[in-house]
Amino acid sequence: PFGANTQAALDYIDAAKARGTFSTGRGTATGIDARFNRDWFKMDGGNAAISIGAEARREGYSTNTDDNLVTSVPSAGRSPYHVNDASRTVTAVVTEALFPVSKQLELQAALRADNYSDFGSSVNPKVGFRYTLSPTAVLRGSANTGFRAPSLDDVFGPQSRTFSSNAYNDPILCPGGKPTAAGITSRDCGQQTQALNGGNPDVQPEKSKAVSFGTAFQPAKNLLMTVDYWNVQVKSQIGSFPEQTIFDDPVKYASKIIRCNTLSAAEASNWERCQVVAGSNAIAYIKTLTDNLGNVKTNGLDFSAAYSTTIAGLKTNFNYDGTYVNSYKYQREIGGEYIENAGKYKDASPIFRWKHNLTTTMAQGNYRYSAGVRYMSGYTDENADPSYINEVKSYTLVDFGVSYTGIKNLTLGAVLRNVFDTKPPFTNQGATFQQGYDPRYTDPLGRALAVKANYKF
Repeated sequence: PFGANTQAALDYIDAAKARGTFSTGRGTATGIDARFNRDWFKMDGGNAAISIGAEARREGYSTNTDDNLVTSVPSAGRSPYHVNDASRTVTAVVTEALFPVSKQLELQAALRADNYSDFGSSVNPKVGFRYTLSPTAVLRGSANTGFRAPSLDDVFGPQSRTFSSNAYNDPILCPGGKPTAAGITSRDCGQQTQALNGGNPDVQPEKSKAVSFGTAFQPAKNLLMTVDYWNVQVKSQIGSFPEQTIFDDPVKYASKIIRCNTLSAAEASNWERCQVVAGSNAIAYIKTLTDNLGNVKTNGLDFSAAYSTTIAGLKTNFNYDGTYVNSYKYQREIGGEYIENAGKYKDASPIFRWKHNLTTTMAQGNYRYSAGVRYMSGYTDENADPSYINEVKSYTLVDFGVSYTGIKNLTLGAVLRNVFDTKPPFTNQGATFQQGYDPRYTDPLGRALAVKANYKF
């Protein structure tokens, strides 16, 4: 039974192969921009300056499938899909001005006007200031509004059929894991369901407001430190609707659960569950298309420090960057309740309260040495019940590196990542197929050595 296949068996397998180009896609952007700068007029702190810029670009997008090939491989999760010539034009004008009111106070102002052929116009201002308290300390701040149009892929991206990351019970045919008279255990209970994701022609632009205020100061020679408070609000955030949210409240999100008996016979034939019992009330698929999910309100603090010195004849630099998220509240849909996400896993991902990077570099002659520490704080897991493991531990990685530049035009280097072979912390997350850890934020590979060579011609 473990011998070589016969030629007839090989021919049979070969005949079952699907050959060809599954799909093709193309994105283009052609643009031109210009900028004009000049001093404007004199002020007590120096010359006021103005800058005017303009930009025009055309974006194009196309994606097509080989329909015969796609339909012959249903497990690939794609349907015939054709966008031959989606395009738009974008024009923008930007004006920036700098006003040195005095030797201590500097004011900034900017205005940006954008026009999208598919999403209309938007005008967004920005104001800022910088005040010198002393030769070693300054205050600074800014406030602005923002606008982000959906990308062409957000709007026209191919809609694909895939499976949910987690297994779910059908809330009607298998509530609580117990099948009803019309339910089928192998179809409706504890099963992955098919999902439709991809572009959505109904998605609308994001708008935002942001405020920041902080200080930069030099408490000692060669040491620079900064602290900045930030507050950001995003309206109609663009993203994919989380599958877990749909099943957490299937009554509220019933419109995102598409059942077989609501589809035409032709449509139902494209979905696996609908083929078990024709015309049944089984879930055909859930809709997780790109959409406007509601608003986000978040605020926190950014910290940084940079210090340079000489240690044992080596030029040494220390750099630190950290972010503390005080609050991150979001809505699942426009007009919905706000949910606090900071320090917690909610819907599809956690928001880390604290993240920082600390790097050290030392150089002598042709050698450069580096060390880095990456840290992410722990958080309350997706399974919030304290009777289970519901706290994800913090995650710290240490890296070491060395490079050599003693050969003309050549740089040799090596980096030992995750020096202490730290394992990812355990999590119950169900947003990805990988279980027991979260591959979006942690690395299961452990200690790894990378070498590189860079030659400049």
